[in-house]
Amino acid sequence: MSKKVPNFSLSKGLAFYQVPDCLKVLTELEERLISPRIPFMAIRSLGFRKQFGLKGNL
Repeated sequence: MSKKVPNFSLSKGLAFYQVPDCLKVLTELEERLISPRIPFMAIRSLGFRKQFGLKGNL
């Protein structure tokens, strides 16, 4: 087993920022609209029961 510290660790400076209060109250749709990275996906009808599904790089 290696005793090397992983590159993505807190001891090497990786830390997550605190989420501002104004962003904590957003809905999932609002989060996607303001996201700096938007995955390409398509919403498709799955059949006669009016259900929908996602297709693409999620």
